[in-house]
Amino acid sequence: MKRKTRKTAFFAAFLFLFALAATVFTSRLIVQASAPKCTDKNTFVQTTSAGYFAFNWGNGGPIKGITDQFCANLTQTVPSSGDYFVYTYADDGVTVEVNGKKLIDRWKNSAGVFNKAIAEGLTAGSKVLTKYYDDHGKAVLFSAAQPLGHWLAYYYDNENLSGNPVNSRVISQSDGSLVEDHGYDAPISKVPKDHFSARYVTAKRLAAGDYIIRTRADDGIRVLVDGKKVIDRWSTSNYAE
Repeated sequence: MKRKTRKTAFFAAFLFLFALAATVFTSRLIVQASAPKCTDKNTFVQTTSAGYFAFNWGNGGPIKGITDQFCANLTQTVPSSGDYFVYTYADDGVTVEVNGKKLIDRWKNSAGVFNKAIAEGLTAGSKVLTKYYDDHGKAVLFSAAQPLGHWLAYYYDNENLSGNPVNSRVISQSDGSLVEDHGYDAPISKVPKDHFSARYVTAKRLAAGDYIIRTRADDGIRVLVDGKKVIDRWSTSNYAE
């Protein structure tokens, strides 16, 4: 498949929760939880003001000599006041607390699951604490708290959004739209320049009413609003609207 100029731009409209673009859902195996006991020796600790954590350790881990049965405590400091949406993808267990209040609580094994929440009325300096554990096998964690209207991008090294994301980043446009133009290049490290896919997620608060969603994409695109598919053109194209 020849690579053409690639641009995906749309304004996703919905009431209060989440829109997912260029995404499909697959059934995933949920296995019996076997969380490790988290100690100083098997717990990875990191802080950030960047707004997100992105780790795909594969069959490894962040601590030398430990590839299974480890934990992570990750703290994000909120840079400005406002309403935020919290989004995680984890294999295995994850919880997220904001100023001590637990918003996401999925402390059990999984083969990779997305979770989401809204954190309202945060002030600058608020702490977002992500706790994670890996039982065995692949270890993956993506966790972010972003202002409403920002986009989270999750990239896959295949065309079908299969497996785990290999990288992610935040995309922020002043008008809340989503625009990516990579030309003939890869969108981000760890992702090939061709035959990749991406999942984009945002949350907005809008007045009730009717909205028009417009997209142009090279190649395929899907748009879901609160889980309902409103655009479905999952095929190759030459920057089609």
